Amino acid sequence: MYKPDTVFIIGAGASAEAGLPIGSKLAEIISEKLDYEFDFDRLIKGNQNIYGSWKKHIQDNKTDEDPNVYLETANGVSSGIILAESIDNFIDIHQADAKTKLIGKTAIAHSILEAERNSKFFVDWETYNRFEPPISMRNLGESWFVLFATLIARRIPKDEVAHIFQNISIICFNYDRCIEQFLTFAISAIYSLEMKEAWEIVNSLNIIHPYGTVGDLAIPQISQGVHFGADPDRADLLSISRDIKTYTERDEDGEVLNNIRGLVEAAQSLVFLGFGYVSQNMNLLKPTGDTNVKKIY
Repeated sequence: MYKPDTVFIIGAGASAEAGLPIGSKLAEIISEKLDYEFDFDRLIKGNQNIYGSWKKHIQDNKTDEDPNVYLETANGVSSGIILAESIDNFIDIHQADAKTKLIGKTAIAHSILEAERNSKFFVDWETYNRFEPPISMRNLGESWFVLFATLIARRIPKDEVAHIFQNISIICFNYDRCIEQFLTFAISAIYSLEMKEAWEIVNSLNIIHPYGTVGDLAIPQISQGVHFGADPDRADLLSISRDIKTYTERDEDGEVLNNIRGLVEAAQSLVFLGFGYVSQNMNLLKPTGDTNVKKIY
């Protein structure tokens, strides 16, 4: 248990250790998904589910918009995103364009679910066997995930495990749920707990995703939401995309912004992991008053 209040500030480099793409690679992936081509009415290039989500948006809103306009926008995003700092930055540049925001966010949702599915933390619940470790901790090597679990569990007996995250908070700038997924299985393994009990402990962890996620983490018969690595070609991308926020949207959300800055101001230690120190992210963290910070790692 950490004695001083410690805030971990997590960036894309941290999730890369689980096999997820960093910003530049994510931009390449999204660019490919949005590079559409048709042979008459048959889609021969580009992602079908992302395309279907825009058609559903048009139907749900009962507008007379032409889906071809979305296709033109998508191909524009596909070309332009490679030249932008990241998909987040590209969407923010086009903040006033509702189509670009919708296309970008549905593409993010598809790409992150796909990345989770291909990561070291994916669990196929259809073949899950509670008597066999679903996540191989040995395959994680010396990643920060393993070290983090080792440090937080050090000298914490099982009868005190409910308070294991008492002095820890996390500000995670990633859309994925790698931390929540890993810690649930790690706490279960370390303390020989049922998944439900481990999840309840992890759910007590104060973790803020400034830009949202691809959904609350679902665990069968335990919690509801979106499964880690849910099939991206069958997922409701339109619904998931509503939880994804741009920098401008978050900057205008006073409650979340105050929570983020409040954590930074109250912390005695700050730990940055896989973080790129992009100016817009630093601005979200910037405290408005004095802080208690003694150490920064």
